[in-house]
Amino acid sequence: MDEEAQLKQAFANRLDTAIKTLKLNQCQAAEKAGLTQPCISQYLNALRLPGYRELRKICVGLNIGANYLLGIDNEP
Repeated sequence: MDEEAQLKQAFANRLDTAIKTLKLNQCQAAEKAGLTQPCISQYLNALRLPGYRELRKICVGLNIGANYLLGIDNEP
C-alpha cells in the first residue's frame, strides 16, 4: 500500500471512530459538518481525502481536532 493509500485509510478509520463515538450515522455526520452524505461516504471508504475547507467543516461540525483525524495526535 502506498503512502497516499495509507493516509486515506488512516483518515477513514479515525473519522469512522469519531462518528461512532458521537453515535451518528453518515447522514447526521454530514449534516453537522455541512457536507453531503456521499462526500462523507467517500472519506469513510478511503476513496479520497478532504481538502482544507472540508477538513475544517468536519472538525468544527463534529468538534474534533484535525491533528487527530490526520494521525498526528491520538486524542480526538
